[in-house]
Amino acid sequence: MLALLTSTTRSAEAPTTPPLKQYVFELETLDLGDRVRRGRTSFSGTVEFKIASAMSEDDLDAVNDILDDLQASKPDAEGYRDFSMSNGTKVRIGSFAENAEVAGAGVQSLSVELAVKDEFSEVEAAVVLEIAVAGNLFVTSSSDPSLAATKTQVIDKRFLKRHKNYSVTPDDQALAEWIRKNIPPLAEASDEGDR
Repeated sequence: MLALLTSTTRSAEAPTTPPLKQYVFELETLDLGDRVRRGRTSFSGTVEFKIASAMSEDDLDAVNDILDDLQASKPDAEGYRDFSMSNGTKVRIGSFAENAEVAGAGVQSLSVELAVKDEFSEVEAAVVLEIAVAGNLFVTSSSDPSLAATKTQVIDKRFLKRHKNYSVTPDDQALAEWIRKNIPPLAEASDEGDR
């Protein structure tokens, strides 16, 4: 009987927190690179390698200014910055570290991870949209790069060719709906940092 009372008391002391839904996606630069590096092979002669575009310094500074205003942490060893929103959503934005193996590679995209208590909402979408606009970025899925969402219309044929499932999401509501429809949450994690 005493053991039963003790176990009941312990379970009452440790309230369970509901699991968080994790949304993971990419913010990629709208700056499309025109640069091409040429080389020669013994088999086919000349070969062209397209050099991936990178965020401009101004775009990167604009994103970092927003994150500073949101009191995000300094970049960790992997280049991620973390902050919590007033509604309890935990945000992790990364890839601020440049690729050390490629000279002049720059920052090409930012990984975004949000741990949300309920559904991805307009509150989270407002932050994502603000960062995307300031950094000249678009939202895309890591698992399906044909998906893309931007605040305004893009007419560049190269962009449209790469992102066949492209949508304009002009406001917070439209972006929230687009993410809920196209980027399902990952396996749920507890509120105690199981990310």
